[in-house]
Formats: sequence, structure tokens, C-alpha cells
Amino acid sequence: MKVAVVHNAVDEHETDPATRDVLDQAEFVAAALKKDGHQVRRFGCTRDIHLVLRALRAWKPDRLFNLVESLEGYAALHPCAAGLWELLGIPHTGSPSWALEHGTDKHTAKVLMAAASIPTPAWTLWRERDGAPPAAPPPWIIKPALEDASLGIEEESVVGDCAALRARADWLRATFPGQPLLVEQYIDGREFNVSILSSPEGPRVLPPAEMRFVGYPPGKARVLGYRAKWAADAFEFRNTERVYDFGPEDAALLEAIRAVSLQCWTLFELRGYARVDLRVDADARPHVIEVNPNPCLSPDAGFAAAVGRAGIPPEVMVRWILEDCVCLPRRPIMS
Repeated sequence: MKVAVVHNAVDEHETDPATRDVLDQAEFVAAALKKDGHQVRRFGCTRDIHLVLRALRAWKPDRLFNLVESLEGYAALHPCAAGLWELLGIPHTGSPSWALEHGTDKHTAKVLMAAASIPTPAWTLWRERDGAPPAAPPPWIIKPALEDASLGIEEESVVGDCAALRARADWLRATFPGQPLLVEQYIDGREFNVSILSSPEGPRVLPPAEMRFVGYPPGKARVLGYRAKWAADAFEFRNTERVYDFGPEDAALLEAIRAVSLQCWTLFELRGYARVDLRVDADARPHVIEVNPNPCLSPDAGFAAAVGRAGIPPEVMVRWILEDCVCLPRRPIMS
């Protein structure tokens, strides 16, 4: 089978690890596909979309492994790429464009979850004209509503009063111009990631991981932000651990976390692979803070770690994702 691995194009001088990471994903996926006997070509995608369309039409792939995470730095545009593959009639991996759009927009995601009675922290969409404080009591965490990879999220995102909220909002507006901001009730509790992988038997919930903040001094907000994920020399990176081993006292909590994560998979019509991030409050109740369609597939990322914990070889993971392609019932137009 001819499989096109398409990712957002990355400038050769790019230094941001969150942006360059997609190249590691593309290399890993391409190697796994070749090992499985497929013909593979990699394509970089920009907003100058006719270039990748011309290349795809020339090669005529049977399927497309979609690793587009943003277009020229705009994460909110990445659902457009999946929509294009659907318009062209190319079966593509991962979630469909509508699921990517709903998952990328944190406000829309929370509206959908609240309507479906999926627990999620109280929130307010904070626009530039807003000045009133959120309805939920502080502390709050404020974040860009349309970014991924924890861009714009740090310890400084957690604020305890309106003055600090407005100051952080001003910084975010300057850094992410034109983007709405989400103000969410901050739950100072345990944090879990739950990965879900399509399998021949249906969606498989992989072993939940707890993200533990080790050695954090009193008063330091426990946030899995940009520094914790990408800045290797930062305190947050060195002192955040992913843990899979739990005692019997956590059995009921883990079951609740698995169940609500699977609810999210169904609600958002996810495909292939996804990750659900949750916080647990003082009453041991899980709350979904984010739904992540098409999470990072790098070998050192959390999804791959959960796959390994489940005993699934990496090439099998890639094969199962490829087998669960989005394939709309319409005549292909690649000829």
C-alpha cells in the first residue's frame, strides 16, 4: 500500500522543541510503516496548500497518515488539513476534521462535555472586552483557547485574584493576538493522562498515567505546562514524573477515569488515537480538562509510553491507527 505521511512543514532553523517534535513523529511513523511493507513518502504541508496537493496528486497514495498539528504556527488551522484530505477522498488516519476542530477549541470542547454531563471544571470564555471576574471562585487558570502542546500554560497561568488574572490576560493577548482566552477553575489535585487506541476489537483504553509533581515547594502551582513538557533544563521538566503503578485504594478512581475518558472518545467521535487529560478534586472526583485528538506519537511521548505499558509493539500501534482511517463514502477525486 502507498502511504503518504503528511506533517506540518518545519523551517530548518526552527529551535522550538514543541514545533520540531513533529519531525520525530514523522520519522518514527514512516519507519514503522516501511517495516510493515508499505511504500512511504513524507510531505510537508504549509498554508500554500496547492504545493502538497500537487505532490499528492502526482503520487496517488492509497492512504494518508495525518500528522499535521498546525499550519505555519497556527494550531487552530490544523483541522483544515484533515478537511482537505476528506474533500480529496483520501482515507486519512486520526480523527476527522470536525472532531479535530471541537477538540482544538477548548471552549467548544467544554460546552460539549457539559451538555453531555461529563465533569469538567467551571470556566469562562474571556474576551478582550470582558472585565468581570469569572463566576467560579478562585484560584483560576487562564490559557489560550486554541493552542496545543501547552503553549501559553505555565505556573504563572494560575492566578488567585482579578488583578493577577487581568495581568496574565494582557500577556496572553500580546503573545497570542486575536485569540480568545479560557479562564477555568483551577483544581489543585492529582493529574492523569488516559490514552485510547483503536484496535481490531474497538477503542482500547490504555493504562492510565498519573503525572506527579515531585519536590515542588509549598505554594508552587502544580501545572503540566510548556516548561514541564519541553524545557529539559527547567525545574518543572526534571521534577515531573509519569507513573503507572497504583495501589488497590485507587482502583475505583482509575475505573472512573477510564469510563469518563471512553465517554469523551464517543462524544467527540474520535478515531485512531487520542488522549484525555484529567484532574482529580479533593473529593476524588475526576474532571476532564482537555480532550486531545491525534496526540504526539514520538517514541518518548506519553502516548507511546502508555502503548508500551500495555505491551503493544510500536509497529502494531501504527498498523492499528492506519486500519482505522477516516474514509468518507464519496468518490475519490485523486485520479
